Amino acid sequence: MEMPRSGMIGTDWHARGTGIMAHNLLTESLIRFETTEGQQTGSLPDVYAALMADRVESFPALRAHQEPAWHLFLAQLGAIACHRAGLDAPPDDDAAWQDIIGCLTRAEFPNDEPWSLVVEDWSKPAFLQPPVPEGVTLKDDAVLAPDALDMLITSRNHDLKQEVAQAAYDDDWMFALVSLQTMEGYGGPKNYGIARMNGGSSSRVLLSLAPMSQTVGEPSVRYGRRLKRDLTQLLRRRESILEQTAIPYRETYGIALTWAVPWPEGEQLALEDLDIWFIEVCRRVRLEDSASRLFAKVGNSSAERVRAKHLNGNIADPWAPVHPVESKALSITERGNFHYRRIVELTLSGEWQLPPLAELGADELDTTPNWLLAFAAIARGNTVTGGFKSRTIPLDGRTARRLGAQRRELHQLATEQISEIKKIDDALAGAIGVFGRSGVYWRDVPKDRRKKEGERQRKRAQPYRDRLDVVADRAFFRALWARFEAQDQGSSEAVEDARRAFLLPLIDATRDLLEEGLADIPCPSIHRPRAEARARRWFEAQIRSDRETKAGGSVGFPGLFDKRNDTEVAHAA
Repeated sequence: MEMPRSGMIGTDWHARGTGIMAHNLLTESLIRFETTEGQQTGSLPDVYAALMADRVESFPALRAHQEPAWHLFLAQLGAIACHRAGLDAPPDDDAAWQDIIGCLTRAEFPNDEPWSLVVEDWSKPAFLQPPVPEGVTLKDDAVLAPDALDMLITSRNHDLKQEVAQAAYDDDWMFALVSLQTMEGYGGPKNYGIARMNGGSSSRVLLSLAPMSQTVGEPSVRYGRRLKRDLTQLLRRRESILEQTAIPYRETYGIALTWAVPWPEGEQLALEDLDIWFIEVCRRVRLEDSASRLFAKVGNSSAERVRAKHLNGNIADPWAPVHPVESKALSITERGNFHYRRIVELTLSGEWQLPPLAELGADELDTTPNWLLAFAAIARGNTVTGGFKSRTIPLDGRTARRLGAQRRELHQLATEQISEIKKIDDALAGAIGVFGRSGVYWRDVPKDRRKKEGERQRKRAQPYRDRLDVVADRAFFRALWARFEAQDQGSSEAVEDARRAFLLPLIDATRDLLEEGLADIPCPSIHRPRAEARARRWFEAQIRSDRETKAGGSVGFPGLFDKRNDTEVAHAA
């Protein structure tokens, strides 16, 4: 079915205030989605039904950074609708979804204004667009493209934005609204962000378990299986999560759709008046239709929509890691990412409280053989973003259970593995330093030149150390699970085999990086043969060295290799 472009539904618009509506997400086929049978278009209830049947392969209009926002929106809305309908599991058919979602608003809005992209009467809500009160005006400048409305700070290429605007469909605008209203941070004076983040320069983090796809190739998350799992767990754990949070959310009939209630200038919603899964909107925005094209008008507000700034994002978001001592949600800064050290800190150290959906429910302990631990966030600084960051880590059911029951043992192994990576990294940096000094060992560098030479060495080695870190990052968790499994078997031989399976390929990859460095880094030709030989010897000596460090433990891995000539090792080290 060919989908109409934005505004091309044949509605003849009149003056604002007539109450004319169109682009109804509950009843019109406005959302494109791919299935194994090809592309289809459907209403929001159609999408839910297709997702529950695990038929959705992708959403053509959905950009990568919008995927977390879309998933969270669908899960929260679905959980709210099912709870209000008294259901303990999500329904399968579109008619049921249309009924339970419509029942959230039809008593007050029988014409589905809260689900329509365009509502001419601005005193009423539109989809993720709160009513505009008297005395409040929106900016005259129209936002012509959905990517310009979206929360992500995008390219300055205006030709690209015009091209997107010319090709925009209704679902392009829908996804931009979901992304903006449920994930945006502080954007300057009177442009406030959402409550579910630790300050306006932070971001909303998604951390959860998701059923692993059984398809051939790389492990992946399927939209439908993930949504059905999260929806089911939200319904089953609602009471326990309400009991565990210190926030007095309304147990029944709290405000759930914050765009459907008035937003008087300066007034804020109190958490105690909200449903625990409330869907928030943080900006004043309205879509309009003119000359067969949608565009947006945006405005400012004198205060955050939800009064929760003092809680630093710690408001019982079921996907957000929380620091229990500092009572704050996780922040991903402008240059942040989901590096293995950060993930170990978040999931294993005990310093962070895992969100409910990152842990298995009681009914999931033996039902799903393979899982993915999924991370996603926008890296954000002061009114800038560092881009979309995401990562998935495969783990089997036993490992998923251990994230809760045996976290301390896993953390100890992970700490050892991080220490081993550092040893290899130090050996690489030292070897490149020897080469960069034309074969002069560090012990022979005059003390008055060591500070400057150390800075030069770090600069030379950093590109190769960064690439080593990428190699280690890719192998880290697969190796960690294997080592823990071997340790669990109680066989010292299996433990050593798992250790070697991680270290030996990593050391081989480091040798390759060293060779690249020897080829790339300038060195006087007269000194090159000696510099290359000494750099290689330094590296091999360091990774084999049994010399103790100040912190305890050996510099290298003396038991990992066949013994070499001790005199050569001692001379190089």
